[in-house]
Amino acid sequence: MSTRCGTPRFASSHNVSLSSCGIIKPYLGFSVIVNRDANSSMRIIIKEIISIYKTPEGEEVKGPALTAGLEVGDHIVRFAGYTVTDLAAFNAIVSRHARVGVELRMEVVRNGKTVSLKIQVGSRLSS
Repeated sequence: MSTRCGTPRFASSHNVSLSSCGIIKPYLGFSVIVNRDANSSMRIIIKEIISIYKTPEGEEVKGPALTAGLEVGDHIVRFAGYTVTDLAAFNAIVSRHARVGVELRMEVVRNGKTVSLKIQVGSRLSS
């Protein structure tokens, strides 16, 4: 993969590589908040969807979450085949399975109905 900043030199782990401009990391294009429901169960809720972002190559593209059809307010219940019980579990699942270019399945609850989606992991530069 060639970038405007240079070609990645090596992979430092499964989900990160280095370019001459910084570290290339997986990118999902959404942020979450934690809510508790009436039963004190934790719920991971989509707080923000990034509509457009810049790839390491400098191209402006639709964010992975927007492309997948995620919406603000969606409650994440499954990600990459795992049940999401709390923020630590969600972060661990993302860290383990989100690789640039990989398509991951997820299930969200939207307006009381379960919706199945596929999100393709994008990439971004992180200094």
